[in-house]
Amino acid sequence: MEAFSHGLFEGLKDKNFLPPEAEFTPFATPLAAVAVLISSVLAKQVDRVVERRARPLATARWTPAASRLRRLLALCQVLRC
Repeated sequence: MEAFSHGLFEGLKDKNFLPPEAEFTPFATPLAAVAVLISSVLAKQVDRVVERRARPLATARWTPAASRLRRLLALCQVLRC
């Protein structure tokens, strides 16, 4: 129970949903129901800048147009155009 509560709390903290002063209180029943009370949960994450690198749209061997052309030529060979 303590590990679950701590993991949930740390996960929210890592994702910037909790301010530094937030605290948690774990609860459990004899029937294995678990609850966690967390103080000061933010309504949304704090804004942050995330930089992602995308793959290039075209390379020397493959372009979207060339791929479509190859599929069209293969279809023409099947249909004997």
